[in-house]
Amino acid sequence: SLKGLSGLYAFKLVKAWIDHAKQSGYDFAACYPNGQSIRLLISDKLNWKIVASPRLLVLPTASIHFDESPVKSVPLPLVNIGGKIAAGILGLLRRKGYLQSEIGKLDLQADAVAINDLWSRSDQSRCQFSHTAELLNWRYGHHPIYKYRLLCRRSAEGVKGFIVTTQRKVMGVESELVVDGVWERGDTETPRALLSALCQQASEEGAGIVAGLAMKDTFFYAALRKAG
Repeated sequence: SLKGLSGLYAFKLVKAWIDHAKQSGYDFAACYPNGQSIRLLISDKLNWKIVASPRLLVLPTASIHFDESPVKSVPLPLVNIGGKIAAGILGLLRRKGYLQSEIGKLDLQADAVAINDLWSRSDQSRCQFSHTAELLNWRYGHHPIYKYRLLCRRSAEGVKGFIVTTQRKVMGVESELVVDGVWERGDTETPRALLSALCQQASEEGAGIVAGLAMKDTFFYAALRKAG
């Protein structure tokens, strides 16, 4: 709504944020830009650098329905038929009900001790953000705009891992986005069980797509790929 002034205000806002980060004693700042902001951020005025580009991984569910065609040359009815066929084929390859009895909700406050214990046992060999209960509660528990859900796997030993999801509209489709996840080092069963339960839940709730952004060659990327 600012029209011609929008670029100036955007620059001042980002510059003020960078100055605040420096004054607060931080050595590193990270940002996930969208198509509108990336040109400003990497301009000579601000000089941010692109260090990595995550990939969007998508899995259609049986409830997939496009409100608009993602491919202009393909009619909408044909796109919806194709989506249903793809979802059906991929659904046959997925393990359903995998460890379903161990899947449930994670409470950021009631499960704080378990979350911190899990974080101490998870793989932290790469550069990543901290996943303590306090920070997770700040990041996902009190967001002013979006609502997040946390799904976890519990066994006799305690919380084995969890994923964080949020509902958005992607490419004209109601979608469930996997935005975060933590599990024990070397554990491949937990993310598989969590994502299997999520796909089933998303389809039942009418989400047409389950999707996630992930860096290639990370455990998170590998888990999403194995889930289809």
